[in-house]
This record gives sequence, C-alpha cells and structure tokens, in this order.
Amino acid sequence: MTLNKPVIFVATAAFLWGLIGLFGTLLSRAGITSLEIVSIRAVFSGVFLTLYWLIKDRSVLHVRFKDLKYFAGTGLLSFLVFNYFFFTTMQLTNISVSVTLLYTCPIFVVLLSRLFFKEPLTTSKWTALLLTLSGCALVTGLIGQPLDEVPVTGILTGLCSGLTFALFSIFSKLALAKYSSATVTTYTFIVASIGILFIVPPAFFAEISVKPAVLLPGLALALLCTVVPFLLYTRAVQSLEAGRAALITTLEPVVAALLGYFVFGEALGVLKIVGILLVASGVLLVQRSGASGTLTENAS
Repeated sequence: MTLNKPVIFVATAAFLWGLIGLFGTLLSRAGITSLEIVSIRAVFSGVFLTLYWLIKDRSVLHVRFKDLKYFAGTGLLSFLVFNYFFFTTMQLTNISVSVTLLYTCPIFVVLLSRLFFKEPLTTSKWTALLLTLSGCALVTGLIGQPLDEVPVTGILTGLCSGLTFALFSIFSKLALAKYSSATVTTYTFIVASIGILFIVPPAFFAEISVKPAVLLPGLALALLCTVVPFLLYTRAVQSLEAGRAALITTLEPVVAALLGYFVFGEALGVLKIVGILLVASGVLLVQRSGASGTLTENAS
C-alpha cells in the first residue's frame, strides 16, 4: 500500500496540530489565558503569512471583494467561533469530553461533503468513523469515566465545536475552486486576526513582544502548529475528499496522548493504547479504501 501525497500532508498536519498542547502548556505556565493563546495563533499567523507573500509573491494576496465571504467562513466561523465553542466546552465539562466531542467533526464533514460535493457515503467511511470515534474516546479517557454529570449545555457546545471545525473543510474547498491553498490559508488568518482584535486589544501584543517566555512558544505555535499544518491541509483537500481528510485528522489526539506520555510523563494505560490502535486502523482503512477505489462503493 502506497501513501499518496495528500494523505501524507493531512497526516503531517494532524501531527503538528497534536503539538499544540506542548506550546499551549508553555504559554499557560507563562500566565497566558486560553483566549489570548487563540489570539496569538491568529495574529502571529496572519502577520507572518502576509509579510512572507508580500516579499515572495504578492499575487497570492489578490482576491476579489465578493469572495471574502469564503474567508469569513474559514477565519471567523471555522477558527474563532470554533475556538470559542471548544474552550467553552472545556470549561463546562473537561478535556476528555471536549476533545471527543470535537472529533465528531468527521461525521459533519462526511455529511456536509455529501450535501455540497456529492462525495459518496461508503461502508468504508462509516467503518472508519466508528473506529476513529471509539479510538478518540479511549485515547482521551472519555470511556471509563462517569458521564451522568456532564451538562447538556456542554454537550451542545461540544457538538458545535465539531460542526464549526468541520466547516473549514467545506469553506476551504469552495474557496479552492478559485484560489490557491496559499491564498486560502493566508486570508483565513488575516480575517481571523481582524476579528480577534475586537476582543483582545492590540496592546497585548506589544506587551508579549518583550517577553521571551511568551514570544518564543507563541511563534512556534503560530508557525509550526498553525501556518504549516493549515497550508498542508488546505493543499491536500484540493485533490482529496474532504471526508477522508477529516477522518485522517483524528490522528491529532493520538499525537497529543503520546506527547503527554513522553514529554510530560502522563499515564498511557491499556485503554489509551487500544484507542491509539483503533484510530490508526481507521486512518489506514481510509487510505486503503481510497487507494483501491472502494470509496466509490455506494452505501447510502
């Protein structure tokens, strides 16, 4: 079985997104709030991409005014609103519940892709969904803990985080019909930066610019865990079904769990190991199905 480039791109993006916890922890220890971390990701990424393309290729920054609606979708709805729902869910429930609910995202992507792009609903996709969602629940520790105290509001905001995260695949695929992956990614963060500045004052960025304990992990979070993976993911969905791409991103909590074990000394019990194997099996099934052409098998 040979991995194709789009699959490698998405898997690499998922790996890099899985490193967010490392730099997020460093920023939290430096006294940075969750909302401020989101603002650092958005603004640093937007500034870096804009400066880079101004120097290398200004044509990347040329878009039509009427097409800004796509970037309002990717930047405001799929980045800022998603982060709001995700962090709200963390406050209402816990990390395990919030991460597992976030990874209902592939379900939404598969259904929305069927609606908007006529991507087939196949037995392979539904099997992969079951494997990856079960695996995520095990990896995050959701399975094995009592859920009777989880508030309905937390469940709803968690599902909203999955839906808004899923919409990035939809809006970006629509924008990719007219623009390059570089343009789509750049304007996603330009719009997100403008939006976040209505919430976090610009003075905050002047303050952290002289604090290495914040600036260095902030730059790493923006470049390594935001710019690069978003460029890779956006490039991949040009030639990869959005549903398949979303399923592959479930590798992210696996990376986070392994990072927690090797870097922070967190426990990695039998259930988490089983969960990792389930997620890996689901991702391999998606890759194998796509390579063999069985994704066109109609299971609807």
